[in-house]
Amino acid sequence: MSLFLLLACVRPPLSPPTVTVAPPPPEPADAHLLVEWFLAGDPLARRPRPLSEAGAALLPGLAAFRDTVQGAGDTGASWRLERAERGTVAVPLSRGARLAVAEIRLDDPPTLMRTLTPLPDPVALPTAELRAPLEWLGAEGEGVLSVLERSVVTGWLDVVPEATPAALALRSSTYDRLRASPAVTLLDAHVRGATDAASGQRARVKLQEALLYTLGEAAADRDREQAAMRTRRAELLAAYPGATDATAALLADAERLAIADAKSDSSLAVALVAQSMQRWRGRCPDAPCGGFDRIGMIDTASRLDPELRGELATWWVVLWKEALDNLHGSWDYANVTAAMDSITELTASRDPRAMDWTLLQRRHPDPVVALAWCRGLGLPEATSKEGVLLELGRYLERIAQNAIAVAPEAAREPLARVARRATE
Repeated sequence: MSLFLLLACVRPPLSPPTVTVAPPPPEPADAHLLVEWFLAGDPLARRPRPLSEAGAALLPGLAAFRDTVQGAGDTGASWRLERAERGTVAVPLSRGARLAVAEIRLDDPPTLMRTLTPLPDPVALPTAELRAPLEWLGAEGEGVLSVLERSVVTGWLDVVPEATPAALALRSSTYDRLRASPAVTLLDAHVRGATDAASGQRARVKLQEALLYTLGEAAADRDREQAAMRTRRAELLAAYPGATDATAALLADAERLAIADAKSDSSLAVALVAQSMQRWRGRCPDAPCGGFDRIGMIDTASRLDPELRGELATWWVVLWKEALDNLHGSWDYANVTAAMDSITELTASRDPRAMDWTLLQRRHPDPVVALAWCRGLGLPEATSKEGVLLELGRYLERIAQNAIAVAPEAAREPLARVARRATE
């Protein structure tokens, strides 16, 4: 009897509570509502909802994303899709897919290199002494995620008609740490419809002033020219008390003015260029400033405002001239890696297939690096210091000559100087 009573007091195991998970709302048939639906509240597009074939057909780039990237975890495919589908929602979605991979693989440097750069895997790891995988970026851990998160936002700026749901979701307190960043500020201003035509016009003028000043510095190879640019630099810094980089000060001014008129595609383009060039100079407020989306921002600007084509071609010359000057001056020193990384990024923005991500770990511009650059740019193959500098100089000469035909009038003479002296 006592045993019976004892057993009667034993409680059966508790069953887990029944949790009712509401099914997602049905996929809308309206393209204007589809982006909000598949993002499901995540503007960083890390795990968008699966799309039906009919839904994927509603917006350019969606079908290609669904069929090649979504859920696959293939970073190489996401980079290829981004290059093939510029100007579509495939750009931010591909970047969101790479961010999702990085979030769960932060302790895996090779995987992070694949999420951060379009450069393919090496055929074999080099035997030479290498830099740490992420040294070129100057960030690890959360810093890597910040770079990738920012790239998703700049991706939305590539498809501003469809970016509204992402911009609205970024206003949530969940994204407080991102809300004040330049890219989010610009996206939000565009979606809010910020309009000030006078500010937009002044922004365009400031951006051109920054371009002409920076081009003048880059083209100043003679003592007299350098003296004139020192005078100009002093004048500009006097107009921006506390500034130490005249170009960055002008760019920040252009960005501020353009954001006030961000509803305009032209002003949006100006702000994108200003942000990109500030990042290129390491002067962004949301460091680390690196990331392989920087050149993509210039490409986006050219689609938004074709009238910027001449100025953007000139900026391209400036970037190459500065990178080559730095390579010349630092070739035999340890700090040559900064110039190497710039040239690798510039080359990869045109064709990354001839390179691999270990180029960002090399300590010297050895024959492997030189050959990869030449192949990436379609130049005659060179491996020696003299050979690769000559070929890169010829490339600079060519792009400077091409820019003269479309550049602003005031830029043509310094561009001609750059072209004339490129192989000296």
